[in-house]
Amino acid sequence: MKYNIVTPASDLPVSVADMKTHLRVTHSNHDNLIESYIKSAVQMIENRASLCLMPQTWKLSLTDEEVVEKIEIYKYPVLGFVNITYYDTDNASQSLTNSQDDYISFIDGRPSSLIFEDVPTTYEREDAMQITFLAGYDTIPEDLLLGVKMLVWRMYNHPDDPVNERFSFVDRIVRDYRAWQ
Repeated sequence: MKYNIVTPASDLPVSVADMKTHLRVTHSNHDNLIESYIKSAVQMIENRASLCLMPQTWKLSLTDEEVVEKIEIYKYPVLGFVNITYYDTDNASQSLTNSQDDYISFIDGRPSSLIFEDVPTTYEREDAMQITFLAGYDTIPEDLLLGVKMLVWRMYNHPDDPVNERFSFVDRIVRDYRAWQ
């Protein structure tokens, strides 16, 4: 399984202005630094918990051996499936649609799942099937937003913290959101 970002999030979950209020910063000298810290905090939280805070589009590529009856998606939360394609035994690209009852999706779970009524037989290749999906929160939970703010606050006020302390801090923030692979 290989995840690739197709369309990254276009916005930050916390604006620089909101973060400056949280930090009690009244000048604009550190705006770029604060924005960088927000991006870093979001990336740390998303990577540690396989989360997508803001809406973004991903592509999951599966080898022929990974195309099975139940495929679990370890990005959370999945908002919907955009496109599912695979290479058939003749190495020709085929598309699946849920309207044809090719698959059933369970989006609410962690991890989200696709279950195939009839598993497609695929050509032997690294990208035998590609699943394009939209992931991210419609409304980000308050505790995750606070986690982003706390992590930025820590980076801004304690830039000398060792990396292992930062990861430990992030792990405590995302513990309840992590989907294990």
